[in-house]
Amino acid sequence: MKLSTIIIISVYVLLNLFPLWSEEAIIRRFDLPFKDKQARYFFSDGRTFYFGDQASRTLYRVKEDFTLEKVDDMKGWYITDACIYKEKIYYCSRRRILSKENGKVLVYAIENTADLLSITAADDLLYLLDMKESNYVIHRLDNNFNVKKTIPCPGLEPSDILYYNGALWIYDIKTRSVIKFDPDTEKALFSVYTGADNSYAKGFVFYRERLYIHNRGTSSLDMVDFIETDKAVLSLPCRITYRYILESRNVSTTEPCHARFVIPIPGNSSEQTIDALAWTSKPDRIKNDRYDQPVACFEQLIPVEGSFSLSYKADTIMWAIRYKISETPLSALARIPDQIKKNYLANDSRFRMDSPLIKQAALAARKDSEGKEAAGMKQLIENIVRYIITTMDYHMDDTWENAETALQNGRGSCSEYSFLFSALARLNNIPTRLVGGIIIGDKENGFHRWTEVYYPGTGWVPVDVTAIDSSDPSSWDFEYLFGKPQNRIIISRMGGTDDTELGAEAYGAKHYRGGNRERKYYTVTEEYEVLSGKNSIIKVIPAPASD
Repeated sequence: MKLSTIIIISVYVLLNLFPLWSEEAIIRRFDLPFKDKQARYFFSDGRTFYFGDQASRTLYRVKEDFTLEKVDDMKGWYITDACIYKEKIYYCSRRRILSKENGKVLVYAIENTADLLSITAADDLLYLLDMKESNYVIHRLDNNFNVKKTIPCPGLEPSDILYYNGALWIYDIKTRSVIKFDPDTEKALFSVYTGADNSYAKGFVFYRERLYIHNRGTSSLDMVDFIETDKAVLSLPCRITYRYILESRNVSTTEPCHARFVIPIPGNSSEQTIDALAWTSKPDRIKNDRYDQPVACFEQLIPVEGSFSLSYKADTIMWAIRYKISETPLSALARIPDQIKKNYLANDSRFRMDSPLIKQAALAARKDSEGKEAAGMKQLIENIVRYIITTMDYHMDDTWENAETALQNGRGSCSEYSFLFSALARLNNIPTRLVGGIIIGDKENGFHRWTEVYYPGTGWVPVDVTAIDSSDPSSWDFEYLFGKPQNRIIISRMGGTDDTELGAEAYGAKHYRGGNRERKYYTVTEEYEVLSGKNSIIKVIPAPASD
């Protein structure tokens, strides 16, 4: 990552932790008076924001003192969204646009539409989000409400659109992302991951140049901080303090146990910063393996019926990240630095790239579902992923099979998926490295493995095959490959498993001699703090005054 980007992120975090001014407090959340499904169609006029109460079909404006003012009602009408266009309120409903004049509802039928989900206004244009036979499109209308252009809408299940700062912004329920979209070039510029709590959001709004997403579960509008760099978009900063613990017990009644432990040390990267890391037991030595992965080494004699434990505590700032991946010609693979090719295209005992079965799969994986060869690198990666998730079934157990065995069995866990993806990608000249990490959960944490690919012009980019694997092909989101949620902590990165201190043990290698041991390793979250709007306030919007 560029030094300038690291500086931007560091300054951003510091300003949120220690703000230099306090004239106007940042509002982290708006608590809404309408619960669950009732709050709908959020939009802003640049000065304040509006939203509707679906139960009463009433539109409210949030005033400067954050109380509600009734603006309009559409009792008896089915409403999906609203906006202000040329100082007048317009609604979308089924295949029509509605407005009111002198208390009378005016209906404008929109030809060639099916099910209008959302409406938004630019300076002199209206845009409509329409669902036609499970396909989502955007219609651009002229002043007379005639459809002048229809374009495909990005996303798996878009539910709301807004026009803001010269671009269309689209909320996608399936991927819990906001997509910035250029309607002229018809290209998605980037997307912002908004968090798992927004799966059932009923809208979003930009208020005072900040992004707020509806959280139906808490009936609130929650701020989503994000930073755009030249290569990626980072969002949802949080601070996580966790403890890594390894416990070993020698249950032998006659023989001591000689133990050697190798523990990966998490480091700084584009999406995480380790503020502090403290060991409970001092390592015998710390070294870097041949992939520059730092590891801590411990030597220990565990006596008869004795035990030993080691742990570290890490204070980490985490970000969700989405990379801006554009299609790149396959010829760009030839320009990858030689050292990257040497370390990250090599065969490995877990990859089994010399296997005829794996070689055959690497050729088959080049083609898409229609049998067409990939013309670019992004498409090639997606084709390989599609091949794996249509060939393999996710199955979690305590064994880590190599890529050939996993493919023969047609099943595997995140490790087998990562080994197989690395083998097929490397045989197609795409450098990969293995990533070991921690998923921070609501109740408990879990270990996880995924991969990164070296993408020309961008660098190392996450590709988590298991993150999109599902029995429902309509839920496969290949854009999500090139990013990572904020609750993933990276603890190791390796080009392979052979001749390394960790071997295949991405989370800690354990070597025992003698005795009879029992062991377990796990992580515990001690603190979890959202940094978005640090030192900010929550505004409780009271219910509107009765008429």
